[in-house]
Amino acid sequence: MSKKLFKTKTTSKKSGKKSSKTPSQARNDILTCLNEIIDPFTDKDKDTVWAHFDSHCAYCDDFIERKSRNGHMDHLISKKDNGLNHISNRVLACNICNGDHKRDSAWEDFILTRKGNSKDHKERISKIKGWVSTQTLTDEEVNKLKSLRSKASELSKDVISVLDKKIEELRKLK
Repeated sequence: MSKKLFKTKTTSKKSGKKSSKTPSQARNDILTCLNEIIDPFTDKDKDTVWAHFDSHCAYCDDFIERKSRNGHMDHLISKKDNGLNHISNRVLACNICNGDHKRDSAWEDFILTRKGNSKDHKERISKIKGWVSTQTLTDEEVNKLKSLRSKASELSKDVISVLDKKIEELRKLK
């Protein structure tokens, strides 16, 4: 799996710099696409999240203008830590909290680092817990999704292996 899949050059509109799609990003994209098939997060789900959090960041409570593209659908438990893509694992986060600060922090600990006093923090934690409790899957549903994700992971390895072979075939034709 250490072979390079491909490199594409893209230019950022903001910085004007060229960036390359790395093989590991391409592999991650394949797995993400397969996981989206079995555990989708729909536009309706996004609307529901926006409504529940009343266009405010779940972590810092800043207002987010929906048209601004500064609102992120953050995973409470990261996919890396086996968090699901399901609506019960998503909250509205501002680009600052999600993009610049939270990273892989536990969400409850992270809230305590955001502006406000302990009462504000408790209210935000309570709002998120209330959200999760209204969207929760049964243990059977969670186990099924985790099983499907495991199968998707295996399938992505198969797809990447075939893709790597086909790329090598193309390179030999050059």
